[in-house]
Amino acid sequence: MITLIAILTFLLLAGGFRSVSLPVKAVLLNLLTLTSTLGFMVMFWQDGHGAKALFGVHATAAVTAPGRRRTRATLDGRRSTCKRRSGDLHST
Repeated sequence: MITLIAILTFLLLAGGFRSVSLPVKAVLLNLLTLTSTLGFMVMFWQDGHGAKALFGVHATAAVTAPGRRRTRATLDGRRSTCKRRSGDLHST
């Protein structure tokens, strides 16, 4: 899946911008971002650095489904809070 995304990113950017260096840099930075995010999740949930302090969860020795859900909920909560503060969301 990662390979498919990298290839599609490269092809679309190469076709759109008629450049080789821009798509190569975009793919490399995309892979760097992905690996750093996954590395952080492993460090946080699997090794337990900070999971106990934030969620009261001990090191799990695996990145479990609840850990992924908590991470997603935290990120989504921050996004919606930022949007509410900036006035982008309409109150219903």
